Amino acid sequence: MPIKGAFLFMTTSKVQYTKPWIDVKDQVTKLISRGLVVSDVNEAERFIRYINYYRFSGFCLRFQYWDTTINDRVFIQGTKFEDVVKVCRFDEELRDCLSDALEMVEISLRSSVAYHFGKTFGAFGHLDPANFNRAFSQKTPCPSAKDLYVVPYREWYNTLLAETKRSREIFVRHFEQNYLQYPNLPIWVVSELCSFGTLSRMFSNLRNKEQGMIAKDYGLQYLVLSSWLHTFTFVRNVCAHHARIWDKQISIAPKLPQGKNWKMVMQTTRTVSVVVLMLNWMLAHDSIAKQRHLVWKKRIESLIDRFSSEFPSLLPHTGFVADWKKNPLWWQI
Repeated sequence: MPIKGAFLFMTTSKVQYTKPWIDVKDQVTKLISRGLVVSDVNEAERFIRYINYYRFSGFCLRFQYWDTTINDRVFIQGTKFEDVVKVCRFDEELRDCLSDALEMVEISLRSSVAYHFGKTFGAFGHLDPANFNRAFSQKTPCPSAKDLYVVPYREWYNTLLAETKRSREIFVRHFEQNYLQYPNLPIWVVSELCSFGTLSRMFSNLRNKEQGMIAKDYGLQYLVLSSWLHTFTFVRNVCAHHARIWDKQISIAPKLPQGKNWKMVMQTTRTVSVVVLMLNWMLAHDSIAKQRHLVWKKRIESLIDRFSSEFPSLLPHTGFVADWKKNPLWWQI
């Protein structure tokens, strides 16, 4: 029985890569030889030239199966070039939706971290390792032959300094020209220019009390929020690099809250569907972004509904189910 999108590695040892460069015309011919229906060869060539054959082939996988007679992948009978293009466009729109939500979450989180941490420790409290959990300031083994040990806090702080010095923001230049503490910036300033990954790492290494205060803003336990931020960082990087996301297995699976509604999606924690539910939860707890959140929800619903009607057999690869909108996590928050 055909296995859609199967990744089959038939060799047990490494070999030299010998595949040659081929012209875009030959790339389209190769797709046709594998069973893809192409009604307009010129249009196919233009699209492949734009998107890159290797990238396009990644979207083809869900329309293919492994043919043991020729030891290669072939297309399921009747698969059209336009079908693969539609999935490419769906993936593009989905990344845009995720990026839009992640932007709102990131802005909210920056504010929450700066507010609670600054209230407790002051403008430059992040310069003192004692204001973080104990493990953050302890030496840990490092795989580098040059340095046998690394201090996580020092590593994080150096990243923060590098991000500050790279910044060309007017408010950073103003601080440099007027205050002696530069390149150190107040927490409510530095939180505006550090990367999401740096901010996530800071949160995961705060003391439990401070983590709890921030997590409370989002109706979550701090261990759950810490896990979600790790997952969001991964998804944000995927979106920023315009990589395929619709059927991707999320490498960093999030920890889900307790409760029957979350148990309903426990088997799909590594799919984009759970990321959508997590973002929906975060946005539902941001009163300022409420109107934008509602617009985002309608956009997501329309996108998934359209994909479901066009490619019902592919929907499970996203983690969404036919009646996904009935989950209280989506409509009752």
